[in-house]
Amino acid sequence: MKKKLFAVAVTAILLVTAIIAPLISEKQNYASASSYVTGPKNKATDIYCDLVDNLSKFPVSFNYGNEIYNGFGRDFRIIDRNVSQQTDKTSITFDFLHRDNKLLVTLDTAVYPAYGAYEWTVYFSAYGSSKTNVIKNLKSADLQVSGQNPALKGMNGDYTYRYSPYEYNDLSSAKVYTSTRGRPSHDQFPYFNLEHDDGGVIVAVGWPGTWSASFKEVSDGVTHIETTGTVGLNTYLNAGETIRTPLMAFVVYEERDEDLATNAWRKWYIDCNMPKESGELQKGKVATCLPWDTGGDSSITTLQAQNLATYQNFYKHGFYPDINWIDASWYKSVSNGTLTTYKQGAPSTDWFKTGNWSIDTTQWPNMSQVTDYVRANGGKTLLWFEPERVGSSDYKTIQTNTGIKPEWLLPQSSRDRTLFNLGNKDALSYMFNKICSVIDSAKIDHYREDFNTDPNVNWDIADAIQGANRKGITENLHLQGHLKLWDMLLDRYPNMIIDSCASGGGRNDLESMRRAVPYHRTDAEEHNTAKTSIAMNSVMFKWLPYFGSAAYDRNTWTDIEEYNSRAGYAGVYKMVFMFNSASENFYTKVKNYTKEYYEFAKHLYDNYYLLTNWNSSSDTSAWTAWEFFNETNGTGVMQLFREDTCEISSMNVKLKGLNASVNYKLSRFDGTVVCQGTGSYLMNTGYNFTINQKRGSDVLFIAKV
Repeated sequence: MKKKLFAVAVTAILLVTAIIAPLISEKQNYASASSYVTGPKNKATDIYCDLVDNLSKFPVSFNYGNEIYNGFGRDFRIIDRNVSQQTDKTSITFDFLHRDNKLLVTLDTAVYPAYGAYEWTVYFSAYGSSKTNVIKNLKSADLQVSGQNPALKGMNGDYTYRYSPYEYNDLSSAKVYTSTRGRPSHDQFPYFNLEHDDGGVIVAVGWPGTWSASFKEVSDGVTHIETTGTVGLNTYLNAGETIRTPLMAFVVYEERDEDLATNAWRKWYIDCNMPKESGELQKGKVATCLPWDTGGDSSITTLQAQNLATYQNFYKHGFYPDINWIDASWYKSVSNGTLTTYKQGAPSTDWFKTGNWSIDTTQWPNMSQVTDYVRANGGKTLLWFEPERVGSSDYKTIQTNTGIKPEWLLPQSSRDRTLFNLGNKDALSYMFNKICSVIDSAKIDHYREDFNTDPNVNWDIADAIQGANRKGITENLHLQGHLKLWDMLLDRYPNMIIDSCASGGGRNDLESMRRAVPYHRTDAEEHNTAKTSIAMNSVMFKWLPYFGSAAYDRNTWTDIEEYNSRAGYAGVYKMVFMFNSASENFYTKVKNYTKEYYEFAKHLYDNYYLLTNWNSSSDTSAWTAWEFFNETNGTGVMQLFREDTCEISSMNVKLKGLNASVNYKLSRFDGTVVCQGTGSYLMNTGYNFTINQKRGSDVLFIAKV
């Protein structure tokens, strides 16, 4: 009996040892993360190293089967680890296998020592041929931040709140942000500044679908942060399936200063995240958008001929835009059993009937004739696509004319549209090849992608059809496929820019912004007004340094005014006018404003400072001013707007970021010097700037004397 008990005990010890030995061995052999991290040591690198050296307490939590996990200790063993070094970045990746041998978890982490930034993403995969247990309550971040007197700052999303900023100084009750419609930045904006007495941290939730974030001070000087992606996820994984969390990014700053936080974030975002064009950051660009309603000659019968004639007219006047922006209307719409040519004067909803994704050769018999002509004159062409939305219930016609298989479409909701399922590998391959065929045949330079529907309803229906415990699987697979589509396009066309759009600014999360830039920041009803541009741009520059802004007003289709023009200065300076009906004076003004814009755009990546209070798009009674400044070379630019109903002709404005002991001058583009003084004077005393008329503006360039 004693021998039997001894044998059982030995067996038990051996089993336990077999389970935990790999983890113990790995911990013994694994050097501290700090030994791999090169570059400056700071609070961010200390936090990062502590996280990856204590994986059992890593701040990610979830339920798996009947167990609750906080980190990757109990029941998980490390089966692989990889360390890689890139410029300004160290990456450490771990693979964990659950003791049931069904679930593989990959933790992908990175630290950016020179920027005070770190990040992680977690992937859950079915390991082997069996399906996993159910994964739910997955928190992509579940951590505490120490710091007295915490405050939460940021801005809201596009569609509902028009990028309005917020600030909460009492976090005793949780501040909760939830985006459930499937377009991540339409209502809420997935970027946050948690500030406290010792500095703070910028937090970004990078996921192009549903997400949530919560901030609550749980004890004196301790704030709990909890985030998730794919809201309500509750699913098992079949063999071959992988789900993932959002990209979680953190930029730590060590002094309580909102401008310092803004520019720490901007520097990391610009240097380590923004897509490059031909290996360099994008320069400021002038874009012209020529839809069917911009004043084409009535004798010109095709959109191709109109576009070509307009560009010939541009060059005749000495106007050379950087981007020929061709939006919707280049494909045939799907309706009533046929593919219908989109013509000028057609119902405005016809463009919405997507699902064909092939060039309408009636309107565009040879699109490359236009793109070649523009390229020969130094410009590039941007073409609008919408690969995810099938904007018609006439699926039989779509399938007959495109070769799309029924299983590539998600179930239809009550709306007259559905989604092309990029979570299906065959569907993804089809769409990639379809897009490439258009890009190649039309010789397109840049890819603009739109997304004009809330996808959550279609995702939920597809989940339900699969049965119990599949909540969230459709969204997660679909969006992984969408990100892969962009990666495939960028691999094939490495110098191409992707313009993100989802009815305006609906898809501007960090994971998307690593692949794309928002040339079109909003579809808000009043987005074509100077006031809306001023309100949005003044706060958006804090978070997304490069984006597009309109230089026109719906009331002035045939003319351009100085105030509207300057309100549109941003990364992409977009003009939409009835160009072919415009006067010679119009072109003279366009060329003058364009020259000033290019000088302004040289400073887009400098430090940014909002110099006045933020004013909403409904408040036209005040001044708004902001500044870009480069501390290294001592140059910058500031914009000032005296708004439409503002009664004050002079405003004292204090500059920021200057060197106190250096002399500076502020001059207009024509060389007129407006003021001069030391950095100390301009920052502490300020200067009384004057704009004589309401709805007036000034652009002043800062330089060392």
